[in-house]
Amino acid sequence: MWYRLYLASRAQIKIILSSDPFVDYDLRIYSGNANSWQNYTTDSSNGIGQIDRCEINRSGYIWIKVSHCDGSGNYTLKLQEKWQMPAVWPPQGWVTTDNVVESPHNYTDDYNNTWTITQPDASTMTVHFSRLETESRWDYLYVYDGNGNLIEIYDGSYSNIWTPPVSGDTIKVQLITDRNITKWGFKVDKYAYAPKPNTSSPAQITNLQAGNPQSDSITLFWTAPGDDGTTGTATVYDIRYAAVTITESNWNNATQCQNEPTPKIAGTQQSLKIVGLQPDTRYYFAMKTRDEVPNWARLSNVAVGTTTELI
Repeated sequence: MWYRLYLASRAQIKIILSSDPFVDYDLRIYSGNANSWQNYTTDSSNGIGQIDRCEINRSGYIWIKVSHCDGSGNYTLKLQEKWQMPAVWPPQGWVTTDNVVESPHNYTDDYNNTWTITQPDASTMTVHFSRLETESRWDYLYVYDGNGNLIEIYDGSYSNIWTPPVSGDTIKVQLITDRNITKWGFKVDKYAYAPKPNTSSPAQITNLQAGNPQSDSITLFWTAPGDDGTTGTATVYDIRYAAVTITESNWNNATQCQNEPTPKIAGTQQSLKIVGLQPDTRYYFAMKTRDEVPNWARLSNVAVGTTTELI
């Protein structure tokens, strides 16, 4: 497979290659006859192989073939399609945030600057260019992830475009220009991100107590945990009792209480009066808390209470 390019006259062209790290490229340019091969090799161990000013000594069509070495001298075709923005982008559930990052307008000759956009709780990001304009084939805008891996390259004119998805919580945008002809540059007006999954569960309740015994009821008391550890507000309580001590292994066999209260902000004292119990009977009580994900807290301490005799 070949790339075909038409040259109206003798020209210098710039070729930029990108792939995985530690890949050696073999670049071959063919311009129409058996003796017109031009061979170049570039080391793209940093993820980018750039060959400037490849002199093409004739007009008309040329063909460019790119291969890469697997480390053992075996060369195979290495082509990468341009990312195509889906009809719906960013995906549903991503958070969009206004954020202005822009180059000078117009940028200057020999310009080289990098901008960093970070969203600490992001698992994947994309940035939106309201306008992007560089000198085609000479001035380039590079998009990297936070580790410096090249994601996309732009040159020419665009408007209202999103970058491909970038893994992690950081996107870097670098503009590099040559010695003459300047253009408008670029403006990022917003970015979108997929939040990292919430894997933080509410804190374990460790101060569950049983008190105020009656012949048919006992009241439980505890301190509300948080949504994430000991901060925020959890979503649901699951409170149970049994005639034997409660463990994780027999939790499902315990009786779930009715009218469980809604969790309050972390640190709030809460209680529940459990009714319908048998007189003069020992009961064991325990509870769990979950957040909205749901992430469940560990089983609480077990509280013990005995109802009074029926008089």
